[in-house]
Amino acid sequence: PVSRLGSLATASVAAQFDKIERMTAQRLADAYQERGLPPEPSASRGELVARLRDVVLLEALPAAELRAECARRSVAVPSLPIAMPEDEAKEQVLDALKFSMFRRAFDAMSLPTHVLRTFKAASSIAREWTVIEAMLDSDVARRYVDLGLSPQYMRPREVRDRLKQVALWLAIPFKDLQHECVVNQVNSYTKEGDRHTLVRRLAAQLWPPRPNPNAPRPPPPPRPPPRPPPPRPPPLYVPAQNKMAQYFRALELPLTAGFEDVKKAYRRLALKHHPDKNQGPAQEHASRAFRVVAEAYEKLSEHFKVKGRPGPS
Repeated sequence: PVSRLGSLATASVAAQFDKIERMTAQRLADAYQERGLPPEPSASRGELVARLRDVVLLEALPAAELRAECARRSVAVPSLPIAMPEDEAKEQVLDALKFSMFRRAFDAMSLPTHVLRTFKAASSIAREWTVIEAMLDSDVARRYVDLGLSPQYMRPREVRDRLKQVALWLAIPFKDLQHECVVNQVNSYTKEGDRHTLVRRLAAQLWPPRPNPNAPRPPPPPRPPPRPPPPRPPPLYVPAQNKMAQYFRALELPLTAGFEDVKKAYRRLALKHHPDKNQGPAQEHASRAFRVVAEAYEKLSEHFKVKGRPGPS
């Protein structure tokens, strides 16, 4: 487009176009990297050539033509101060066009373009992420330690992903970084010049040292001993010939026990099984045992009275 470029710029662009057409695949990749363009592995050679030519043409256009190009491509033109120098205005409009062209490629790299919002920021992060991915595991761990963090018990993939997140924090707008700190309860009161300090605070808050996954677990607390079963009450019915012996057993006495022993045993067992002393679920069982003990005492008292021994007073 001679009318848009001028004869001298047209000749320079034409020469670059010719050079791009003769590039090998590796040279195309290098040219992309030199201009900070994101890699596009799924694009064909023809698509890469067309994109690179488009970038060369845009870089040669003056600021007014770049604004017109933004209108043709429906790209939002950033609001620029009236007194901004022409070269700075051109740089910002060109950035908006290149960001629109390569936003999908940045998205494919999982870059949060909605946060970065400019080609310059996205390109910088893409380069940094590429460097991190190419680093040796030992270098990755060393850089992580330089942030005041511990990579112990972490896989290298995790450390790489965290370094990429740190690079992103260093590139996003400062207000967005402060908001991230507030959300994660990190003191965000600092100046933009102390961005690195703020990033270190945020990283320390989100990524404390990881505990040893192979550390022995503490033993479980001892279980309480099983509760003994409640005492079995004396049976309510026994054959007639065994009833007297049964009464002695109900009072937990031998057959040779005297009446004084019976009285003592009765007082002890009556106190033990009295319903007022046994509330809740055990009350029914206690009432039954109390009746058995009372019956045994009554029968044994009659037994000793018949035999001429002292009965109950």
